[in-house]
Amino acid sequence: MKKGAKTLFGLSMEEKKKLWQREGDFEGFGQAFILSEEQKLEWADAFFLNTLPSLSRKPHLFNHIPQTFRSSIYLLSFLIYFMIFFLVTFKASYFF
Repeated sequence: MKKGAKTLFGLSMEEKKKLWQREGDFEGFGQAFILSEEQKLEWADAFFLNTLPSLSRKPHLFNHIPQTFRSSIYLLSFLIYFMIFFLVTFKASYFF
């Protein structure tokens, strides 16, 4: 995951522009914390991405992420989903 994130943030500006935030959306490269034009901004390179549920993933972002990072996201998302499913199933069986 760390190597994939390094690859993502090391992309050229041309490649990062493919992952830029769209108007009214917080996912992608950019700032999600700008509230007004008068606000003093601190520079931060940020990337936001919904991973679960998988239907909420934005194809215009997800398809341009480097393969190593995308594979890590798939694996991590699956593990989180499995863990939540197991916990909910276990808790439900505890009460019934």
